[in-house]
Amino acid sequence: MAQSKEPIPGYKILDNIGEGGFARVYLAEQITLQRNVALKVMSPKLSDDIEYCERFLREGRTLARLSNHPDIVTIHDIGKVDRYYYMAMEYLEGSDLKSRITSSGFDGDCLAVIRTVAGALAYAHRAGVVHRDIKPANVLFSQAGNAVLSDFGIAKSLKETDDTLTVAGTQIGTPSYMSPEQCRGEADIDGRSDLYSLGVMFFEMLSGRKPYTGTDHLAVIIAHLNNPLPELPETVSQYQPILNRLMAKSRTGRYDTADQLLTDLAALEQQPGEPVPARNDRFFRYATVTAMLAVAAGFFLVSNHINKPVAEVALTAVPSAGLAVDDHEKVQRLLDSGQMHEIVGRHIAPPGSNALDAYRVVLEIDPANAYARDAVARLEKKYGKP
Repeated sequence: MAQSKEPIPGYKILDNIGEGGFARVYLAEQITLQRNVALKVMSPKLSDDIEYCERFLREGRTLARLSNHPDIVTIHDIGKVDRYYYMAMEYLEGSDLKSRITSSGFDGDCLAVIRTVAGALAYAHRAGVVHRDIKPANVLFSQAGNAVLSDFGIAKSLKETDDTLTVAGTQIGTPSYMSPEQCRGEADIDGRSDLYSLGVMFFEMLSGRKPYTGTDHLAVIIAHLNNPLPELPETVSQYQPILNRLMAKSRTGRYDTADQLLTDLAALEQQPGEPVPARNDRFFRYATVTAMLAVAAGFFLVSNHINKPVAEVALTAVPSAGLAVDDHEKVQRLLDSGQMHEIVGRHIAPPGSNALDAYRVVLEIDPANAYARDAVARLEKKYGKP
């Protein structure tokens, strides 16, 4: 039996089944009901961090609102004991989608999984919740093999402000699966962002590779913003029209709702091998051309930056040595954000999502960071002190 230092009354720890930078997940028995649960316990070193505590509690509240859906993980309990925040959730005995994607693609029924996740997203979006971190690791399988959507830790309610979960100038999500608007650090993220991420996941399931890669997170973000839409292998090319709509650079070129995606998937299955006809062809062509122009403009900005003899933005900024692990991770995200904002021209605006704000927050956490200090001085000299 795995021993736990987290004393959560009412639960008997059976095994350690997962661990990340912010929380540990145990297989535990809920003693009163004699059932196994996944017990997620936030790292006690984060208990003084208001942002992470609120994020943890927000995930519990969000799951409670959505638990009536059979394809969204169910929450049983949430609470706090001393410095330990915990959450008891449905225990799913199967694997996750990430572990089942190989270089050949997903080893099961791709469409069944995509339909299931799309249905869960349709339900969440109707309830005013945007997941913001759709990726294979967050799709779990029950013992019966059914897909279940999990991990609403950074979900956003469209009915509430999100200030407690937003750090100025940062991107929310996992870079390989983030939508262009997430990459730009925009605040008004809606359900179409989840559909973009679902498209990335769909591509990976069909092809066995991610559509956009790079040497670091910043390179991946730039690829999402500027690289052409990926092309599927010829053997699964019948899904290309759907993928194009899911992964349009501009959200106006995507499906408006997950229900529309489900309709197209159903139509495609009724006529295998036939491409799905475009909805509102004139609008879709207009949206595609608009997106291409935006991509071209972004590419010009990046190319212009890269080709300068003396680059204004180095892509290797790192935190100072000796920072605590949590501060190190936060500073690295902020530095990456600041550099990305400079590349796309968001130097001092909009408020709360620009390079200068990101570097200033870095200096609050890491006062000795020479890169951030020089960047603040450079930007304030050029643009003033807003």
